[in-house]
Amino acid sequence: MELINKFLNEGMAWIAVILGIVLSSKYIVRKSIKIYPKYKKLLSVVNKHMKKTHILMGVLLIVVGMIHGIFSSTGLSSINIGIVCWTVAILLGINWMLRKYFNKPSMWIKYHRILTILFLLTMIFHIVDVKKQDILEFKNEIFSILYRDNKKIKHDEESTTPIKINDNYNLNDGTYQGKANGLGPNLVLNVTVKDNKIKDTEITSHNERNESYYGWPIKEISKSIIESQTLDIDAISGATYTSNGIVDAVKDALDKAKK
Repeated sequence: MELINKFLNEGMAWIAVILGIVLSSKYIVRKSIKIYPKYKKLLSVVNKHMKKTHILMGVLLIVVGMIHGIFSSTGLSSINIGIVCWTVAILLGINWMLRKYFNKPSMWIKYHRILTILFLLTMIFHIVDVKKQDILEFKNEIFSILYRDNKKIKHDEESTTPIKINDNYNLNDGTYQGKANGLGPNLVLNVTVKDNKIKDTEITSHNERNESYYGWPIKEISKSIIESQTLDIDAISGATYTSNGIVDAVKDALDKAKK
């Protein structure tokens, strides 16, 4: 399931990037026919093919972008650079559909080019915004290895059997607060216990950065702990520290709930 979600999020993101670049390069190909007469025949064939598939690729860009947005940690409901980029792609489609209603035939294409430039800029900013968190995560991993403070989720070295909550804890019913450090300090959550099982977890405060990274583990790690009733949960790729922090905070709360 995690692999599928990763493809629908990151895979669709890169497909959208490729589609955006190909769609935006149509103007360059068309202009290159005059600039490079030596390659006129080849460029004309490429331009003709791009013209035939331009609308289809534009629709695919919007659909793929929507799928990426749905399966990203932020979703389609929040305002971020990715949503702005996707909205500009939709505006490009609307601009093309309403081209017959412009007073001058050349006006719609001018707006189309302006929107295309805006789309490329927002796409670049979105990629940079996402990748800077990858760099920060990588730096933290290196720092942890150098100082022997690697916070990867710990597994029982002597056994491959998952540590079940009800087998290793004798818990009082109630709601208990747990605290740990994620990528940032002081990740705080409440754990509700009933009948020696975790019934609910709720993160009350944290200092994690970039919702496109911490949003997914906040949603999925707690869900996985409740469903499996174990702390042996795999970290979310790209958000190891946040994943570890949630597990450590749950363990801290369970320690307080022990009879």
